Amino acid sequence: MESQGRSISLTETTNSDGSFTYSATAEGDAIFTLRVNPDGSYSFTLEGPIDHAVGSDSLTLDFTIVATDFDGDTSSLVLPVTITDDVPTINDVVALTVDEDDLSSVGSDQSQPTLVEGQFTTTQGSDGVVQYQLDVNADPLNGLQSQGQTVSIAETQNADGSYTYSATANGSAVFTLILNTDGSYSFELQGPIDHAANSDSLTLDFSVIVTDFDGDTSQIVLPVTIVDDKPTITDVDAITVDEDDLGTIGSDQTDPISIDGNFTTTQGSDRVVSYQLDASSIPVDGLTSQGVAVTLTETANGDGSFTYQATAGTESVFTLIVNTDGSYNFTLEGPIDHAVDSDELTLTFPIIATDFDGDTTNATIPVTIVDDKPVITDVDAITVDEDDLASIGSDQSNPISIDGNFTTTQGSDRVVSYQLDGTSTPVDGLTSKGVTVTLTETANGDGSFTYEATAGGNPVFTLTVNTDGSYNFTLEGPIDHAVDSDELTLNFPIVATDFDGDTVTETIPVTIVDDVPTITAVDALSVDEDDLSGVGSDPGGDLFVEGAFTTTQGSDRVVSYQLDSTANPVAGLTSQGEAITLVETANDDGSFTMWRPQMAILFSR
Repeated sequence: MESQGRSISLTETTNSDGSFTYSATAEGDAIFTLRVNPDGSYSFTLEGPIDHAVGSDSLTLDFTIVATDFDGDTSSLVLPVTITDDVPTINDVVALTVDEDDLSSVGSDQSQPTLVEGQFTTTQGSDGVVQYQLDVNADPLNGLQSQGQTVSIAETQNADGSYTYSATANGSAVFTLILNTDGSYSFELQGPIDHAANSDSLTLDFSVIVTDFDGDTSQIVLPVTIVDDKPTITDVDAITVDEDDLGTIGSDQTDPISIDGNFTTTQGSDRVVSYQLDASSIPVDGLTSQGVAVTLTETANGDGSFTYQATAGTESVFTLIVNTDGSYNFTLEGPIDHAVDSDELTLTFPIIATDFDGDTTNATIPVTIVDDKPVITDVDAITVDEDDLASIGSDQSNPISIDGNFTTTQGSDRVVSYQLDGTSTPVDGLTSKGVTVTLTETANGDGSFTYEATAGGNPVFTLTVNTDGSYNFTLEGPIDHAVDSDELTLNFPIVATDFDGDTVTETIPVTIVDDVPTITAVDALSVDEDDLSGVGSDPGGDLFVEGAFTTTQGSDRVVSYQLDSTANPVAGLTSQGEAITLVETANDDGSFTMWRPQMAILFSR
């Protein structure tokens, strides 16, 4: 028999009162005392632990007692003393929690320790606990992985009686658990644990067996919770591209249309394995290019990146590539239809970053596409001359139908129409032969616009503006110019509109040169005073003579012939010694009569 592994010896002592004392010791330590009295009573005192057999809850000591009477007769019997084994009891355990984001160099936080400690609260009993050890029949890992590698655990019994459990995955340390003989323990996280998708934490249940000196055991679960480390995107590079930089069709082409960007990501211990567009999003919803709906196609590449190709029909519009390292590239390849009066449009791409064990975080890539507006850099001015109007002009040597062009950098959206500004009134106050000129717009089937000016039903001019930026002005009737004005310029403000409604305005100046009448010959008049009746010497001739101006009237026609008011053709003339004066009379028919007594000059229209 042993106590704490030490042999127990039993010593008998004969007491003076006739009783006997039996003292059990182990290396000097009292284990129990049995006292047997002469009156047949006895007592047993347990003073130290007895080593029980493994798996045994009690041990019975059989003491054979011999009763002897006065003359030496004897009788014997067995005194059984049962010693119930003392089992250790773990009353409490301190649960442990560690967070992957505190792993050095790979964690996203690192503000808390990855080595945590705890203590079992144990009622040890008389035998004393000699060890805390994991149950070899329990598997706390249950298929656990780290970075996709299976985790295995190895037990080491240390010289001081403690146990160390080292978990590794493909040679890399994952965690270490140490169970000490005094009931203290520590857990150190050294690498990431693969958590289930959408799981924030994982608890490892370590089944711990406490064993006392004689092999009695008690069992409890030590729970260690490992909080998952999620990636965190702290910043996103916004991207801006301009349609006017599209090759061959843009109006500027000074900046790149392929732009790189990066997510600023704290990846955490599990590392990000993919950046991918949120499948539930439709960033091109309602988007069109040249009026054709834009669709987006995803391609998963062999290197883990994703390519998103936007097309309108068969035409490429843009490409977005998102790489596993958090970099991305956006390349504009075709125009985007912007809203009317909108200078830019922002597409938002919601990207999901996923780490190795399926944790996710979201961030949006904003891509702003600046609208490309048409730019008119030059306009052909037009000049026509009324004297070239057929049948009524005075010259007719030059054309009255003139072509011109806008010099336009159309941009990526292309110009679809040139049209007179609807708020303008280029013929306001204009008349032709005194009749108000009105302007009528006609939208033609080919997209061109025709503007016909009339005065009382008579055509005055026609302006046609075509979709290719060419235009034609044809003069068809005279324009009333201001007095003493040789020409009149009509300004036609034309609005160029591209496919998605962007506009630019430029003015076509049309100068109409006034047609001036030209007197090319004058009939000279001659009268003879001798034809004056009563005073002449030869009254047989005419005193009333007629003549005519040979006049090229022009398109405006001559409305009057009148003596120059600044001239005095009779200055210094006298008749019978009296000064001659000339009086002008405007007649109802538009003629003018210049007369003095005995003489009159009639200017007819």
